[in-house]
Amino acid sequence: MIDHLINFSLKERFFVIILSLLIISLGIFSFIKLPIDAFPDVTNIQVEILSSAPGYSPFEVEKFVTFPLETHLRGIPKLAQLRSISRFGLSVITAVFEDKTDIYFAREQVFERLAEVKDKVPEGVEISLGPIATAMGEIYQYTLEGNEPKRPEDWVSYLTKLRNIQDWVLTPIFRSIPGVSEVNSFGGYIKQYLIRVNPESLLKYNLTLQNIINAVQNNNLNVGGNIIEKGEQQLIVRGTGLFNKIEDIANTVIKAENGIPVTLKEVAQVEVSQAIRQGGAIKNGEKEVVGGIVLMLRGENSREVTRRIEKKVEEINSSHLLGPGLKIIPFYKRTDIIQNSIRTIEDALAMGAILVILIIFIFLRSLRGALVVILALPLTALLTFIVMKQVGLSANLMTLGGLAISIGMVIDAAIIQVENIERHLTGKGQKDLATFSQAIIEVRKPSIFGELIIALTFLPLLSLQGIEGKMFSPLALALSIAILCSLFISLLIIPGLSFLVLKNKAEKPSPLINRMNKIYVSSLSWALHHKAIVAGLTLFLLAGSIWIIPHLGREFLPIMDEGAFDMDIQMLPGISLEQAMSIVKEVEKRLKKFPELETVVSRTGQTGIALEARGVEKTGFVGALRPRKEWASARNREELTAKMRQAISDIPGISYSFSQPIACRIDELVAGTRAQLIIKIFGDDLEILKAKAEEIAGVVGSIRGSTDIVVERISGQLYLEVNVNREKIKRFGLRAADVLSLVETAVGGKAITRMYEGEKAYDVVVKYPEDKRNSIESLKEILVDTPQGYRLPLSELASIEQVEGPSQISREASAELESKLTSAAGTWAGLWTKPGKK
Repeated sequence: MIDHLINFSLKERFFVIILSLLIISLGIFSFIKLPIDAFPDVTNIQVEILSSAPGYSPFEVEKFVTFPLETHLRGIPKLAQLRSISRFGLSVITAVFEDKTDIYFAREQVFERLAEVKDKVPEGVEISLGPIATAMGEIYQYTLEGNEPKRPEDWVSYLTKLRNIQDWVLTPIFRSIPGVSEVNSFGGYIKQYLIRVNPESLLKYNLTLQNIINAVQNNNLNVGGNIIEKGEQQLIVRGTGLFNKIEDIANTVIKAENGIPVTLKEVAQVEVSQAIRQGGAIKNGEKEVVGGIVLMLRGENSREVTRRIEKKVEEINSSHLLGPGLKIIPFYKRTDIIQNSIRTIEDALAMGAILVILIIFIFLRSLRGALVVILALPLTALLTFIVMKQVGLSANLMTLGGLAISIGMVIDAAIIQVENIERHLTGKGQKDLATFSQAIIEVRKPSIFGELIIALTFLPLLSLQGIEGKMFSPLALALSIAILCSLFISLLIIPGLSFLVLKNKAEKPSPLINRMNKIYVSSLSWALHHKAIVAGLTLFLLAGSIWIIPHLGREFLPIMDEGAFDMDIQMLPGISLEQAMSIVKEVEKRLKKFPELETVVSRTGQTGIALEARGVEKTGFVGALRPRKEWASARNREELTAKMRQAISDIPGISYSFSQPIACRIDELVAGTRAQLIIKIFGDDLEILKAKAEEIAGVVGSIRGSTDIVVERISGQLYLEVNVNREKIKRFGLRAADVLSLVETAVGGKAITRMYEGEKAYDVVVKYPEDKRNSIESLKEILVDTPQGYRLPLSELASIEQVEGPSQISREASAELESKLTSAAGTWAGLWTKPGKK
């Protein structure tokens, strides 16, 4: 079989040229269409269930939302793990499925279970599935900038306007781009219409909050009246009664007294306002910003999707669609790291090719021979891309790295063939097919088995499971494909090319080869005459190697330099948004003093889709680093990170951890926490968990190499608890709902309907003014209607006290937990975990 292929290549040289051109053209096409990313997607198959429960504390979210949902989700086919986080107004449940589970099957199973439990959660709780994206999905991040107001008092309306544009203009545009799964908005203020009810006016007109709610809801609706046939025509009947302007809300009639209507504006102030913020964003420590994160659909080509986004951004900015002066300014693009990764591989391949040409020319002393050998490299690479495209492999650091590793093995077959052909041609008057065939077959048959054995040695990596399999299987597969493709090229292409390019030549002695032969022969002779010394030295080196192995650093994988900055800080639970953003601004100002950091954007709390269960006390930073050649204060990423740590170490009340955008998202999605190394403590008592976590933190902090130690602060949040006195409400004929609904609506605010402005829709919220609900004394004075017709202060029916509780409740495997985070920077993870386990 091998003989026939080689002889066919030698005889059908025209076919060899056509086949080579075909491989080149199809290889280039395949490489262009090949999905390219910086890193293999190692995240597991998971579905996020996001539940919004406005106004609910972590206790209520856990009891009434998270726990019922988790209970119904258990038992789903192929479900491997459930973990959850319950925070103020938010529940995030992550359902992790077995590897190779179809993501759409997993989402369908989850959706069916959620349909069963929908009626068992409180009214007003909105449940949705997270986007079909992975840790690699955050491919484009940007801010909206331009025409900034000069007066500080105008910034709220400016940020509200930007958020409107982001939510109602840009988000639909980006979602329509093929390959985009979702757009996560952040920063700014969300517009709403606010009805500030005056409790004294309610008393004056003998009204209740429920009267207000019913009146507003019943005056804002459209109805369908079916059809009416008129002669030969059919008329569609529609009744319209939606609010068109804010005056329509204010003029809503609540009731009539003696024929005189009482309108909403007589008992409340109606105004355009902003929703209570639980998050914000700051850029470069200078100003608040509004922006978005574009998430790529799982399995898409990130390079192609990013290019589509960039093209759309250029169109939007050039067309002034956002208004005069407003532009989209990107600060993180996946294409940057992809280009850097490809450039790294290209440099490795180019350097390998140059070294191969140099070595071949030195040892073969034949420019024609070097040309034939080096042609095997691009042809094999292009054929590998064709096969990768067909089997569904993407191009990333691992697969392209496998190709780079295989450079020597890829051209080895070509080298031995060319070298033996030239040896047979030396001194001959003319070249013939028989000489070429004999020279190639002579060396090719024995070498094929070696190549196949090398390819087989990587196949066990394909049996790896979990994150190891996702990481190393593409490398093993790409390397094996490259070796098999080089085998094909060496049998069907190289013989024909060799016959076309090589020619007879006179034998010339090589001084270098002769000198190397003399050194080798003399060394071999010495070794054979001093066997004891050689054996002793060998045993000594073996023993030394065995001794040093436990002291070597061990890592699962070297940390990839993404060329981007990522950091998280954690402040004290219960901190106000204003104070949190003040601290964040100070952190950014200090970080921006480093010239290596081009841009940094922080996101505090939640202002968009709840992809991360982040409270006001937590802030994530993402930044763009300048090219390495422009760095001035640090030589590498580790040194820069160390100096940044030192710069912010004296800011009180914060703990911090440094990472990179892709790395931290992988850590979070795989393990549930943004850290390289994690210790989790399980139990039912949050106070014991807190104490044990602090104790462990003190121990591991003493281990060499431990940095960025963060104990997740799940307690310390202050609560105002309104506890109904059941004996007293019984005496006055009241129910708990009569009292607590007042707390929910008057104090917390309740969205009762929506105001439509074209395609935009904004909540209409009713609540008491700030001075009637912003302190314990004010809450005590809120009046509750009784069936007897008089009103009692809330303090007569319930106790109001300030207590401390958790800021979040986390569960994994149905157990409450607190995570202790560590990032072993400055040493190898393998050296950290050994003393850490002790």
